[in-house]
Amino acid sequence: MTGATGPGPVDGAGASLDGGMPAGASGAGSGWGGSPSSSGRSRYERSVRWWMNSYPRRWRVTFGDDLVATALELAEPGRRRLGLREGLALVHGGWALRRRERPPWTLRMWAGFGIRLAERDRVAHRAWLVDLALSPWLRLPWQLAFFVPLVLLNLYAGLDGGMPFNFVAGIVLPLALLGPCLVPAWGRRVSRSAWRTFFPGEPVPDLLARRPRTPLR
Repeated sequence: MTGATGPGPVDGAGASLDGGMPAGASGAGSGWGGSPSSSGRSRYERSVRWWMNSYPRRWRVTFGDDLVATALELAEPGRRRLGLREGLALVHGGWALRRRERPPWTLRMWAGFGIRLAERDRVAHRAWLVDLALSPWLRLPWQLAFFVPLVLLNLYAGLDGGMPFNFVAGIVLPLALLGPCLVPAWGRRVSRSAWRTFFPGEPVPDLLARRPRTPLR
């Protein structure tokens, strides 16, 4: 398994993305044959998927099962985890893909705050914007870089501002920033809003759809 090459994946709305995939993994299907009946194969699959987290979520959703299928076919019998060399190759390929798709820092900053970009920028950097909409964690660094110094400055300059200000600065704001990253339902709601901002008029992917509520008995 090597770095990312090949055609781009397709996002949940049916639009082609500039993605890439490791050599040997086909993008034709989403499933893979065989059943992880033995505990060794199940552990091996989990190991492959763990190393595969270096790739964007968009890529993993589109090509992840194909990559796992290829890894299972090439694995030696009884092997329980992906080797260090293969794992580092996946990490290198994943971060190389992220680096190639990354727009200039000014666009990353505006998009990190949920500001709609110009149409030409949305077209040029669509793959990265899809990743940003799917993962609240990718928006967190830009938000923290802005809000944390602001909060610290206000706390330093206004220590006598009273309990309400300290409560908002010390508890409410951190929860508002970390909540979408830690609470799945909250994160999907924020991601749906980000998708509508970045791609107005396009349907929200099924990946971000509201989960049906289980009726109480």
